[in-house]
Amino acid sequence: MKFFSRSKKKGKGRTSAYARPRWVNLPQAENESTGLNVDFDKLADHGFITRSTMDSVLAREFSLIKRRLFRRLDYFDHTRKGEKRTQDERCPLVLVTSSKPGEGKTFGACNLVLSLAFDEQIKVLLIDTDLAKPSVPEIFGFPEAQPGLYDCLKDPTRNVWNDIQKVAGTRLMILPTGEATSSPASLFGSDAMLKILDQVSHGKNAFDFVVMDGPPLLATTEAAILTQYADEIMLMVGAKETTTSQIQSSIAMLPDKEKINLVINHMPFGEPLPTEYGDAHHSAAA
Repeated sequence: MKFFSRSKKKGKGRTSAYARPRWVNLPQAENESTGLNVDFDKLADHGFITRSTMDSVLAREFSLIKRRLFRRLDYFDHTRKGEKRTQDERCPLVLVTSSKPGEGKTFGACNLVLSLAFDEQIKVLLIDTDLAKPSVPEIFGFPEAQPGLYDCLKDPTRNVWNDIQKVAGTRLMILPTGEATSSPASLFGSDAMLKILDQVSHGKNAFDFVVMDGPPLLATTEAAILTQYADEIMLMVGAKETTTSQIQSSIAMLPDKEKINLVINHMPFGEPLPTEYGDAHHSAAA
């Protein structure tokens, strides 16, 4: 897996808007059985990061991706060490998408949140926003028709916290798609969506990190709408599967090119980067 990003220059006098990470001297994740019981052995067998696979090549690759995102987000703010989250601070939000289905966007989103939960021990939320073809339920083992995001968007008085599921024994929580009965495009751009994101990113109960598994950019209009909320965008690209024109079309749909991070997926180890991706800026993560 290869990670690239477009250069992102800091503005003059720019300060971080994010709360200081709280993993310093943080106790180990809860071991209680309450919440969604996930078969982590099965998850590991299907190529996902778990506590037992933290030394795997994949886990190390996502650690590099994750830490590059941290730097781009100014997530480490040592100048405010010890200060509590203020009213204006919020956690960062990352959108994971792709040009078309099958490029590994859900694989990338799920492994990103698993790495954050297991490796960093921070409180992280995965929001499944691919309402047309949700893959998160199958991965984590819960019914696809579970109430969630769509229900909260259709009924703004609904309490989103009642639909967020905790993965037992971890700091990971999931907001399912819900069962969509109409196009969510207008709902994603509504005040109800802003309210949900505000609730999960602000205040004393807010998460430390929010990741959205979005729909493919070239398949629906919803993904482009969701980009307005994202601080960073992970664009998953299937090596030797996605054409240059598809990548260019996807990037053209994103209003802020500085947020784009290309993650090349399905690439055998040791192979050189396809020449059509050579104009991307290589990001040496550390």
